[in-house]
Amino acid sequence: MSDAADPVAATRATYDAIAAAYAGRTRTVDERDWLDELVVAVPPGGTVVDVGCGPGREAELLQADGYRAIGLDVSTSMLALARRNGVPVVQGDLRSLPLRDGAVDAVWSCASLLHVPREQTVATLADWRRVTRDGGGLALSTSSGDDEGWEAVPFASEQDERDRRCWFVHRTRDELVSAVTAAGWSVEHVGSREGHRSWHLVRARA
Repeated sequence: MSDAADPVAATRATYDAIAAAYAGRTRTVDERDWLDELVVAVPPGGTVVDVGCGPGREAELLQADGYRAIGLDVSTSMLALARRNGVPVVQGDLRSLPLRDGAVDAVWSCASLLHVPREQTVATLADWRRVTRDGGGLALSTSSGDDEGWEAVPFASEQDERDRRCWFVHRTRDELVSAVTAAGWSVEHVGSREGHRSWHLVRARA
């Protein structure tokens, strides 16, 4: 199957190849304040699934705060890093989570929806809603824009990394809010943040 036919598979292969380098270069990224926005919807000791967890940095923070965090990613190499850091992990496609209905108190998604093809956005968010109990929370960050296509690996420095690609989907604020709502979530807050790119921040309730 070609990259164009299966961009998620090609993106997975990229992250499998560059997991350690990616984790090292993003070590200083701080999501503490945005995590605090999420946990208002989580009871003490509650369960949070980190979809697209990568090396599991935020799942570690959630564990340290006394929550039960599950790291979920499609990349075997990323999950190995998360597991090494003490995070319970599940391998799976974030478009169709291998979790039962209502299994978690909240979904955390930091820079993972941006790899989901645009036409699959609502279905993906609806599956996240499926696994979240009524009244549970969603904290989502994803890139701002309106284009979709292949981009060089973020934070790449070595030549073999720069030659690899990931599929990126950038969304406008209105498009994202509409998709979250259509998937069955109630949007409570929409914000933004600037970093190496512009980000939308959405908090919602199931």
